[in-house]
Amino acid sequence: MLEKEPVRYHAENGIARVSFNRPEALNAMNKELLQELASVLDKARVDDAIRAVVITGTGEKAFSAGADITFLNQASPLEVRELAQMAVAVNHRIETLGKVVVAAINGFALGGGLELAEACMLRVAVRHAVLGHPEVRIGAIAGFGGTTRLPRLIGKGRAAELRGSQARDDQRRSLASHDPCRAVGHYATGYPRSHDARRYWKDGHTRQRQDRSAVAPHPTGRY
Repeated sequence: MLEKEPVRYHAENGIARVSFNRPEALNAMNKELLQELASVLDKARVDDAIRAVVITGTGEKAFSAGADITFLNQASPLEVRELAQMAVAVNHRIETLGKVVVAAINGFALGGGLELAEACMLRVAVRHAVLGHPEVRIGAIAGFGGTTRLPRLIGKGRAAELRGSQARDDQRRSLASHDPCRAVGHYATGYPRSHDARRYWKDGHTRQRQDRSAVAPHPTGRY
């Protein structure tokens, strides 16, 4: 029996749809998922026919619950560090992809899952989505880049309050009010409607790319 792919990739009409495919683990991130995600992002980067990328989770419960806790519980400190470095590199790929990247949040987006969504240009969430940084509960910090990205999205004070209080519902409302994290009732198969991504490049691909470059982080990773 063939092993299930940890990430699904489908390109159509200028949009690449990327789906985390570990619904039994709430699409938690392990090394295999991050490696495959990096690979499909590179594929989208070099494909001139792809103008936008939509990232979502398979199933109805979760976008991604973050780092795989089962792995973390048995991993050595060096293995945990390696996983974090892989995730940081993937999130940087997303930020500097040179194309519109939309996080289609179809359920839980917690910890590293939310950090990945924060690296996307746009966020669209179903109304029942739960967003949060619960790392403090296990004595950890947001190690995939959320400590810098969330303040840029909603402000330093609000970000500190949300990370410290672990208020998941408040975080969803705060992102919705301070950032283009638009709530929708439901979208078929877990994706926003095509125009949610397409409308950002239909009026001129070169001009849109230049505009995205102006708001993207420095290519070396400095902010």
